[in-house]
Formats: sequence, structure tokens, C-alpha cells
Amino acid sequence: GAMSNRHYWLGRSRPNIGKMALMSQVTGLDNAQLLPPYFPVFRSEDSLFASMVLWLHPKSAVLDYDWCLPHLPLEQRTGSKTDDPIAAQGGLGLCARYLSNRVDYEAGVTASTRLQKLALQLKELSEYTPTSLRATFRTELAQEHANQLRQFNQQLQRASTHESQEWETYLNNGVGDVTESLQTTASSRNITDAPTDMTEDSLIHEVKQGIAAFSKALLAWPDMRNSAATITGQLIASGDLSP
Repeated sequence: GAMSNRHYWLGRSRPNIGKMALMSQVTGLDNAQLLPPYFPVFRSEDSLFASMVLWLHPKSAVLDYDWCLPHLPLEQRTGSKTDDPIAAQGGLGLCARYLSNRVDYEAGVTASTRLQKLALQLKELSEYTPTSLRATFRTELAQEHANQLRQFNQQLQRASTHESQEWETYLNNGVGDVTESLQTTASSRNITDAPTDMTEDSLIHEVKQGIAAFSKALLAWPDMRNSAATITGQLIASGDLSP
């Protein structure tokens, strides 16, 4: 019922400390320390933001306060349907997982240096040949499917305690869907919202261009952030902006 009505997030009953900032930052961000850019426009962008924060501050923790704001979509959306694919698809969420698995946890490296390293990691990815990029995508998606399968099987072991046949049916369908995906070679059709009229080669070319552009934007981000702070300070001093 929660899935079909998109009631995934009901807030916290107590302060909660975790590792990944996986909710849209609708209440704003404390930029006292260097944070990556965040624009809550695309699906799973909060996951991408979380993985980039982990890159910059790998020893940090995330605090969820014991309150929340309604997390309502701007566009018209429906919840999960019984015939929706359950196996994970490619998209920003998969990109976030790719980056999270490559975080450097060595102590002493500054956030600024880590941001440059992140940009260079993406630049390197953008220079992969189409064959290499395709292979990387298939590997990452297969690992995500393997993780899903493990989670479904764990849930099935204790599903009977919930006394819900619908839940057990969903889990069994998930095991079947993910198992089938693991036995199938992934393609551009496994990327969420990929244009149906675009060839796989054209899509890979666009992905490479997008990754390269994002890498350049990350390198420029500290200057953009500092400029924004300067402009904000001037607007407050002139009275054109109230803090």
C-alpha cells in the first residue's frame, strides 16, 4: 500500500544518524563547509548528491532531525504498479552507486582536493571508448541486481511474520524479475527514460558528453560558490536582500 501510494517517507520519530544524505534537501543546505552542487530536478539526484558529499567528506555523518516537511512531487506521478519492472534500471542512482564505490577514505585530504579528484574521475569516465563504457554500465547494473536479489531473499526469509500475501507475492516477483535481468545482457533499454527512438551508440555519445560537461562544472564549482557568497553579501549590505 505504501508503494502504490508513494508514501515512502514519513519522517523520523527521533533524530537519526546515518551515512548517506538520501532525501531531497528541500529545507536548504548549510554550506559552511564545501558541499557539491545540488539541484533537485531529476529523479535520484539526492542519491547523486549523497555520493558526492561522501567523496568530499568521507568521515562525515548525516543527521536527520525528528521532523519533516511533506515531500510532494511537482509533476503528476503514480506509485508502483503490479506490472512495473522491479529490477533496477540505469540512471542517476546507478551513477551515484558507481561513485560511492570509488570513494577515497584516506585521512588528511582536503575537500577541495577531493572535489578535483571527483571531477577527474568523471573526466576519465567520459573518455572511455563506447565499448568500455558499455561494459562498465553492464557490470555496475549486474552488481546492483545482485544486491537486489540478496535483499529480496533476506526479506522473504521473514516475510511470513508480516502475514501479507501481497508482500510475499511482490518479493517473489522481485526475485523472478531480478534473476531474469541477471541472465540478460543489459542495453540502453535498461536506462530509465532513455528515448526509444535513439540508437544505443547515439545514447552513449550523449552520456559521454554529459559526463564531460559535469566534470568541467565540478572543477568550476568552488569559484561559482565563492562568487555566490560575495554577491549575496553585497545584496544584504545594500538592503536588497534580507537574511
